[in-house]
Amino acid sequence: MSVIADTCVWTVYLNQSRSNRPESVSLLDRLVKANEVIYIPGLVYQEVLQGIKSPAVRDEVAQALQQFYWLDATADHFREAPELYCMAKSKGFSIGTIDCLIAAQCIATGSYLLTDDKDFDGLVKCSKLKLLPRISPHYSYFLAAGSRV
Repeated sequence: MSVIADTCVWTVYLNQSRSNRPESVSLLDRLVKANEVIYIPGLVYQEVLQGIKSPAVRDEVAQALQQFYWLDATADHFREAPELYCMAKSKGFSIGTIDCLIAAQCIATGSYLLTDDKDFDGLVKCSKLKLLPRISPHYSYFLAAGSRV
């Protein structure tokens, strides 16, 4: 299994506070500890780092993110993203440009998307995008006692 964690999950995960974390962040923590394949798309990396004001903390976070698999956006991803956008729009769903590119990368790599962003809900209904945790029934499997995560 491979996962792409969205910016909203990474920003909470990287926050030192361990209290009141959403289930998605707890799942990311378990996936990291289980050495699962976790991709970091370049745009997610950029969004995470540009939200950090301190250069020292930004460098520290950049170093920490190097343990994960870098995912470059390819020409195929850029061709698929507007198709996903138009498909979602034709079905009455709204989703942003960057989210479509991240979704295209998830679909191309066969990865689950770990996000708390509800903008992806419509896209999962009209594409091959697989979400954890809110929509996918696989979420309970990964959190179940005795699972390998």
